[in-house]
Amino acid sequence: MKKPIIIAGALVSILIIGAIATFAMFGSNQNTVADNGKSANTSGGSTFVAVDSCEILTQEIVDEALGSGAQKAAATTPTIYSDDLIVSNCIYSKDTDGIGLLIRSAKTMSGASDNKSRFNDQKPDNVETVDNLGDAAYYEPSIGQLNILAGNNWYILTVYEEQLTNTTLEANVEIARKLVLI
Repeated sequence: MKKPIIIAGALVSILIIGAIATFAMFGSNQNTVADNGKSANTSGGSTFVAVDSCEILTQEIVDEALGSGAQKAAATTPTIYSDDLIVSNCIYSKDTDGIGLLIRSAKTMSGASDNKSRFNDQKPDNVETVDNLGDAAYYEPSIGQLNILAGNNWYILTVYEEQLTNTTLEANVEIARKLVLI
């Protein structure tokens, strides 16, 4: 009974560390918001829509993948934002299986440029390129994460069975293709 809790805790920890690392690079211009609404910003002729990860990774998608009864983790980090980006994450688990989605949503051209440059510049050497998914995508097998750049946003998806390291590219891509906006 403790194994599912430990696995869910490990996934939450990985996503929280990712969110903290993401915003450590932005300096002190950070805030948290309690609402999960979408906000739009128009900049330089482009419209940027903040995407909430739990609106994209829906209970319906999770139940289809894990079976009914999957629970959304109560310990997800709140939506975090700066002037240029909003980061949200959503985690579901059932028994020892789970799905987590972290999204870096651009609010401005600067945020979109930051997403694109970090997506490319911080890509590890051992990744597998994934074709026909968003504008660009890669899978990092050592941590089981599928990274997708779609439009101005960066999506990080993890689908696992029994433990975080028990995941496949195929399982991640299957879920990614079901997500709206990717």
